[in-house]
Amino acid sequence: METANILMCANAEYAQHLAVSLVSLLENNDWGHFNIVVVGSQELIDESKKIRDSLNKYSNFEMEFRDRPLDEGIDLPLRKHYSVDMYSRIWVSNYFSEETKRVLYLDSDLIVVDSIKELYNHDIGNNVVGAVSIAGSDALNACLYEQRYPLDYVWNVISPYFWDDWESDLSPEDLCRIRRDAKIVHFNGASKPWSFHNRHPRKADYYKYLSLTEWKDFVPADRTPVDRLKYVAASTLPTPILRMLRRLL
Repeated sequence: METANILMCANAEYAQHLAVSLVSLLENNDWGHFNIVVVGSQELIDESKKIRDSLNKYSNFEMEFRDRPLDEGIDLPLRKHYSVDMYSRIWVSNYFSEETKRVLYLDSDLIVVDSIKELYNHDIGNNVVGAVSIAGSDALNACLYEQRYPLDYVWNVISPYFWDDWESDLSPEDLCRIRRDAKIVHFNGASKPWSFHNRHPRKADYYKYLSLTEWKDFVPADRTPVDRLKYVAASTLPTPILRMLRRLL
């Protein structure tokens, strides 16, 4: 069985979503044995048992949790959705042996919905990294631009690709193909499928894999009776009635 090296970086707040990502990977990929390294804070490592228990039914992987080795003296730009764990991938050589030739990095807010064998074995020539282009957003892609192999969008279908009003250089035909043939769905941005109000078209897939984890009884914090009424109203009621309800609620 082929061995595939996987790197994931997260913090304790993303333990549930990391488990969902891992379950989705193993559910759809029985072709290989996965050597998974998860890098994060000690708080994430404290959650490792629950994550491992979520994967009990799978036998084609081994997983190691590593404390992030970031030098506290390094000044990294941080924002609300850009935690220090986002930068851990840069130290990829610290987590694998010198003999390792290839590593696939996966974010912890995505689901793998198909086989990634083609992706893992893709020939990127003499390039340092193979990555999906994200216009105006991916700094690592920019830094390694001259040594980057551009991968098909289906390997990192970010949330904006699902919105018809998103301004993009992609044609409607390309967007249709990307949505239809998505292999990895990446719930990037501020609105996540674990929020009750999130309307991502692939939200149900997140909950399908969530149901296979130790977090299967999860209920969104924003799923209150009033919020449920607002959600249904926003989807079905005429605008004048919506305005009246907003005043009342």
